[in-house]
Amino acid sequence: MQIKITNLFKLKEESWSSTAYSSKNDLLVAVDRAGYVYCFNLQQNQLVWRKKLGPMITASPILEDVNGDGNEEILIGVEQTGRFLCLDIEGNILWERVCGSSIRSNAQTFYSEKLNATCVIVAGYGNHMFCLDGKTGQVLWKTFLGKHIFSGALGVVSSPLIADVDGDGKNEIVIGSRHRMVVCLDSESGKIKWNYMIYSDPDSSPSIAWIDKTPYIFVGGGEFTNGLGDLSVHAINGITGKRIWKKKLNGGLDSCPVVRDIDNDGNLEVVITSLADFSCYALDAITGEVKWKTPFNKTHECIGNNEICFTKEKYFTEDAICRSYTTPLIFEDNKGVSKILVGSNNGQIMMLNGFNGNIIESNNTNGMVRASFIGIAKNKESYVLAISGKNIIKINLPDVKSVMRNQFSTSDNSFNILPPKVFNTRNLKFKTFLKFYFHLLIVDFFRWGFNVLDLRFKFPIKLLVKNRKHNINL
Repeated sequence: MQIKITNLFKLKEESWSSTAYSSKNDLLVAVDRAGYVYCFNLQQNQLVWRKKLGPMITASPILEDVNGDGNEEILIGVEQTGRFLCLDIEGNILWERVCGSSIRSNAQTFYSEKLNATCVIVAGYGNHMFCLDGKTGQVLWKTFLGKHIFSGALGVVSSPLIADVDGDGKNEIVIGSRHRMVVCLDSESGKIKWNYMIYSDPDSSPSIAWIDKTPYIFVGGGEFTNGLGDLSVHAINGITGKRIWKKKLNGGLDSCPVVRDIDNDGNLEVVITSLADFSCYALDAITGEVKWKTPFNKTHECIGNNEICFTKEKYFTEDAICRSYTTPLIFEDNKGVSKILVGSNNGQIMMLNGFNGNIIESNNTNGMVRASFIGIAKNKESYVLAISGKNIIKINLPDVKSVMRNQFSTSDNSFNILPPKVFNTRNLKFKTFLKFYFHLLIVDFFRWGFNVLDLRFKFPIKLLVKNRKHNINL
């Protein structure tokens, strides 16, 4: 069987960004890599307006009423310029703020009684995270995330998780940084509560689930442009910032982990897609053990063995097109079977059985499917909107029983949150300070040295290719 796809709209250039849907106005907001933002009317199936904001946009827009006027505003960051803008639904710019040199991360919002504002959290390329007043764009606080004195200033691609991750009754912000850390900050002051080191860039956006009264924060570790890197899913204790488990896989993991019980066994699973080994994984949320793995199709550009995608004996973004960045979208059909929708840079969209990972349906869209899907249910109709290359596409799902969820869905990345229980974390502050700066000054020196050797002599690449001629166990 094939997934039935309908082309809805065409963008000027390819898009890596997910769309944002306004149920209030039945409008769809999209952006592309040419720097345009679009507003489409889904009921009338037409373009309402288009506006160029910059040279390139790779972050995803979000819709939120941030100024209290009863209407949703569009929040979006621009790559290469660092402009962050708030537009009304008609495309008029209400305010803008420069947040670093470039923005690739999606913004998130929350309301703070202490700050008396709807806060917009923005992280970009540079050394700081910003908390902006949603009404005016004024900076409420900004926090130094660390500039490596050897590696230079890096940035953030991960999107922030905003939730009470330690049970103290207040929201925290957890985000991955290309300073090779996952950082937890107090949402109202921006002070760092803990940091967790990851060997390679955690571009993955964190998710949280409370299991046996313990907050598990799940995040994927990335990989370098040669295919080396962390390649692991991490489960972090939201109270202490210490590791619960780590599971190394065969590829980097840039998508957001989605946490659900997908096989109806009463336990949670972590579902995530990967890069170098172009697959969708399901892991046990408590132990990290792999339950199943389903690969996408390879393309003719791939060389090497059957498990790892290499092109031209290296692994660069413009060449390795089999990788998957999409965050899985999960729903139940009318028979109670969990189904998972995932996409790949090779253009393939797969619908998987949550119990065993078997492919139920598949289709090739003939365009890069890099952005995550959004699920929409209205007037007894359920469908998914996705982007394939320059095209916004629609996938009808006639037998959906439950809400379709990924990180763009309500409460998706904060599953099974328990009533807050106050924990004393004051004794962690000084240790956090020492750990944070030890990582910036000492650990980065050795990693910088390793990267210099790697780029100069390519020895790790040769070793990696040699080892991957044999079977690789999970």
